[in-house]
Amino acid sequence: MSNPEQPAFRPIGRRIVSLSIVFATVDLLAVPLIVGTDSPFVTGIFFGAAGGQVALASIWGVLGPRPLYCRWPLVLVFLMLGYWLFALGLAASGAAALFSGYFFCGSLLLPILLLVTQFPIWLLRLATGCRIVRVSGGPLPARSRQFRLQDLFCVVTIVAVALGLARLWSLEFGPGDLTEIAPALGIASLWTAFVTLPCIYAGLAARNVPSAVWLMTGYALAMTVLVMVLIAVLAGAGPSQAMGMVFAFLLFFNGAAIATVFGTLALARREGYVLLWPRRKEPEPQAADAACGQEQNGVLNSIPAARGPSPSGWR
Repeated sequence: MSNPEQPAFRPIGRRIVSLSIVFATVDLLAVPLIVGTDSPFVTGIFFGAAGGQVALASIWGVLGPRPLYCRWPLVLVFLMLGYWLFALGLAASGAAALFSGYFFCGSLLLPILLLVTQFPIWLLRLATGCRIVRVSGGPLPARSRQFRLQDLFCVVTIVAVALGLARLWSLEFGPGDLTEIAPALGIASLWTAFVTLPCIYAGLAARNVPSAVWLMTGYALAMTVLVMVLIAVLAGAGPSQAMGMVFAFLLFFNGAAIATVFGTLALARREGYVLLWPRRKEPEPQAADAACGQEQNGVLNSIPAARGPSPSGWR
């Protein structure tokens, strides 16, 4: 019999389906809407939402629950479906010249793209041991080893397959050398670090929701200003209409990406997912049992091993 003092978390199947429909709609309608307008608002939002989906897949592939050999294929399938929906939208827009085997074979690059965007998140996990777990009012999951032998085999297999597919794409459709696309992959990894790491904390560990929202809004603006300064310095360009259009695009792009990641992680927290830091000192069993059942002002106080308030604090 459930304890009425403990928050009840509903099955997340319906939420996952609803969120998947939203993402699928964005991917499918992105190209037709972009082709029909030259507004940096529309273009930035749709491309930012797509980038946010890549960042979400990277976060869940590294920090999410379930073993690595389950997480990684699932997030890769998620990216593949989004890419192919984008391709269908490209076909519907009438861009027949781009809708070709060349575009479809670009999906061969998705595994290595997922790897490089996961790299900064792996550094976070290796440095802190954090992971995402789901709680339901009872004790939080016990500490687990960071890596097992099967995880090592899984990582080696993933890297080998990703490099092999990228090499195949490069030989058939690209320059024949992966070093030609290395700068683009490096930029993707750096951008993912700037987007995902603050969103992980704000979405899963911050104690105050309104403050986290305003914090991420200001962060998106500051990130855009920093990129614009770098572009102006490297290109030697001054204020102009073209630079204004670039600024508008980057602002909406970064804002949409951060909103996608932060909003989805905040929704996951409402459903019981929290950020756990296993390398912190474990609490005493009596303290853990007391903390997991205590509720004050509608906020369940989770045990010290989990950063921030419990998911019920977001309701």
